[in-house]
Amino acid sequence: MKIAVIDLGTNTFNLVIASVTGKHIELLHNAKIGVALGKGGMSEKILTPEAIDRAVAAFDTFDPIWKSFEVEKVIGIGTSAIRSASNGVAFMNSLAEKYGIEMTIIDGQQEAALIFQGVTWTTNIESPSLIMDIGGGSTEFIAVAKNEITKACSLDIGLLRPTQLFQLENPLTKQNCSDILRWFEAQSEQLQAFPKADVLIGASGSFETFYEMIYEQPFPKTMTAVPLSLEELLPQIDWLIASSQEERTQHNWIIPIRQQLAPIAALKLKWIIEKMNISSVLISPCSLKEGVLRVLNEGNKIS
Repeated sequence: MKIAVIDLGTNTFNLVIASVTGKHIELLHNAKIGVALGKGGMSEKILTPEAIDRAVAAFDTFDPIWKSFEVEKVIGIGTSAIRSASNGVAFMNSLAEKYGIEMTIIDGQQEAALIFQGVTWTTNIESPSLIMDIGGGSTEFIAVAKNEITKACSLDIGLLRPTQLFQLENPLTKQNCSDILRWFEAQSEQLQAFPKADVLIGASGSFETFYEMIYEQPFPKTMTAVPLSLEELLPQIDWLIASSQEERTQHNWIIPIRQQLAPIAALKLKWIIEKMNISSVLISPCSLKEGVLRVLNEGNKIS
């Protein structure tokens, strides 16, 4: 059975197509499009007409791709920007009707659970670890030990939100950084109950960009989590936080859809490394959409 999953993220739409046979899943195609679905409307909890137009354009691009693979099932997953928008349900219903596919909105805990399913497809987590998925609208944190979730939360501290809350300069000023860090702390009381973890496991996305910046090569096409040198990561984080838009645009290993928000992602990563006393980092190539595949493959529903 061939399945297509679209992760309708707040910043990026991600498509994965896979062939599922019993317990075996073969990834056939991956694509991502920068949509900035939450741009301009997150503070008012609405999807703007311009954002909806960009979303439809992305689906117009994806539609012939999944049709060319003759998939038997297509499912779209709505996350932070959609679940918090007053017109989110109507938006998802319109896409379902236009493209004749299944669309569902998941809450933060469901999102964290699906990210866990995706990440643990790529690595065995025995020692206390923290999974982190940096999104545009939310960021998920999942504490794991012995391949079981011990704590999980979804916090509305996604990368797009500070751009609408603060007057950010280019590059970020010290005051910008202080304001964002204070906001992170104010929104993250749930993390106080999380156990400390030596290992941070980044769920694809921005973490793949950090890898490519360090090693100046594409992130490996693998289904196994990849270690990342913390000693080499920290200087790249500091460079990103201090960088200008122009410098990031000229950087060969920062893809266009990450260039604008990369400093906020770097600031958030540095914050969590220090806050949780992280000593080593892994990057999982899988996240939400692969977690959806795994759940569907086991005969369960996404609801």
